[in-house]
Amino acid sequence: MSPPSLQASQPSPVPAKLSSDPETLHQAFHYADIAAFLLQPPQPHSIEACRELCRQNDTCAAWEVCAPLGDGCDGCYLVSRAPRRWDQRQGWHAEILKGREELGWNQENEFSPANLTKEGCKEFLLQANGADQSVPFHEPAIMQKYAACFGNITPDRDSRDLSVVGQHWPTFVVTNFREPPVLLPQDVEQEMLAAAPRSPRSPSPLAAAALAAAERPGVTAQLHGTIGSQNWEDRKNKGRAPHAFLLPFYDTNIGHWMKQHGSMNPLQSYEMQSLLQPGDTVIDVGANLGCYTVPFAERVGVAGKVISFEPFRWLRQVVAANVAMNGLSNVWLPPVGLSTSRASFEARPPQLKFFSSPGGMKLQQQQQDAKPEEVMQLYDWDSAPERITVLSLDEVLGLVPSPGVELLGLPQVDDVRLIKIDVEGMEKEVLAGARRAVQAFKPIVWTENVAYFSSNGQDVSFLQIMDEMEYACAQAQNAPNDIICTDRQGRGHQIL
Repeated sequence: MSPPSLQASQPSPVPAKLSSDPETLHQAFHYADIAAFLLQPPQPHSIEACRELCRQNDTCAAWEVCAPLGDGCDGCYLVSRAPRRWDQRQGWHAEILKGREELGWNQENEFSPANLTKEGCKEFLLQANGADQSVPFHEPAIMQKYAACFGNITPDRDSRDLSVVGQHWPTFVVTNFREPPVLLPQDVEQEMLAAAPRSPRSPSPLAAAALAAAERPGVTAQLHGTIGSQNWEDRKNKGRAPHAFLLPFYDTNIGHWMKQHGSMNPLQSYEMQSLLQPGDTVIDVGANLGCYTVPFAERVGVAGKVISFEPFRWLRQVVAANVAMNGLSNVWLPPVGLSTSRASFEARPPQLKFFSSPGGMKLQQQQQDAKPEEVMQLYDWDSAPERITVLSLDEVLGLVPSPGVELLGLPQVDDVRLIKIDVEGMEKEVLAGARRAVQAFKPIVWTENVAYFSSNGQDVSFLQIMDEMEYACAQAQNAPNDIICTDRQGRGHQIL
């Protein structure tokens, strides 16, 4: 039952009741009085059936049946709080059950699980409108119900769901992803750190200030307090919320593993997460679909920072979608790639309209050393090339002058704990452009280095760069083509 629009015709005069008419005839409630208190979506029940449904539900204070069906009238409405005023509508029926006149007026019980159903909440949230002046959305009771409903419709033990959407290319939307955990499970962390317990380390001044700010109760908590609703942080701390991912439909490689495991390599993700603490800053070079960006952002918390680089626009938008769907506020996605220095060139975008693996795309020399069929399948040859801009990490972080970098809107960085690199053979260029960052912050460097492993250890060109920076490297435990490098003098960030 929607509120009447400005264009709605004036109702006809309501005829007088006959002695044989039921007391409920021509009675109605103001929609604004019942909008926040509907027990379930309205159903096309008869008057008798609607009344009986209300009588059988101990949380139902009143019922109403509108007529005729259609144009916003959906039949039977069950209301958990008895309205205090009446309206007159010809042919409608409404009643407040005797003995239930005060039901729902006790705020303590108003939004208990007993009188909020998942279906009712979904209907209410779909219709809730804070911009419609004819509906008093900003009354505390209505805002309280709105806030209470998010916990009611948040999936608990439901299995994950999969939908296919998309306009220019098809996408998967995976919702209610809980198992395996995307964030490092506590038992796995204890096992990983059993041999080398991590000692607490002092955060950087900027991170310490952010941590202190994150721990203080803020304005948001005060706003929730004014209407008695629950803050998201309070709800989240009672049970970890599920994840959701947007994935290219035809990506049966990384997209498939994210669909199944929430990550390209869960053990690699856990191992990298085990290196991080709240307040850390992480540089994710080659974010692809964001399967590591998302857990990094959760691991370092709201006081931490994750700066992710994905130069291809379509893939960067997928990363942004996954960051947004998981409600993460500490991720930055500058529209550039990383290399030795500033450059601009054209590159073919990823093939997302047919079976492909965007994780294998190169930024430059896209056809070099590749079979023609692989090139055709990796890149979208039906779309125009896109303009790619690359910078050095030193430029991005402001360690060397670079005009216009401030337009990227990146946060101040005074420390970097981890640099993760997966850039299909451009690892040397990325590190060559990050010399000052490595010198200043001494981060842990986790990088793919296929050239070394595919050559049986003969190609040591990347290791030579690391050696020049006084870093030592070892093979990653859970990623066969990856190495982990730290300052060999024990300075800066180490794996403890």
